[in-house]
Amino acid sequence: MTGFIIVQTATSSKENANKIIAALLAKKLIACAQISKVESYYIWDAKTQNEPELKVDFKAKAKDYIDIEKTILDNHSYETPEIISFDIDKGSKAYLNWISDVTR
Repeated sequence: MTGFIIVQTATSSKENANKIIAALLAKKLIACAQISKVESYYIWDAKTQNEPELKVDFKAKAKDYIDIEKTILDNHSYETPEIISFDIDKGSKAYLNWISDVTR
């Protein structure tokens, strides 16, 4: 394990994604964020749902996960947002150093 993670969430609007990203960048909790359009299928209120969403991936230090999760929850429009984390087990040294350099 490298000590770095990718945290993922999804939201229904570019405005909400931008709000979350801005809050995380302002606190230097993430080095970058990437937004992708996705089609989501899920069960909510006992009904199958299907909606377009924006998936947002954040590159960060593993030690900052708790603060990242809190910031996402404080800025997310969903009642129960997806917030999951993946360890980065390998990565280019230069890229991982950049993440370290630009985050707190």
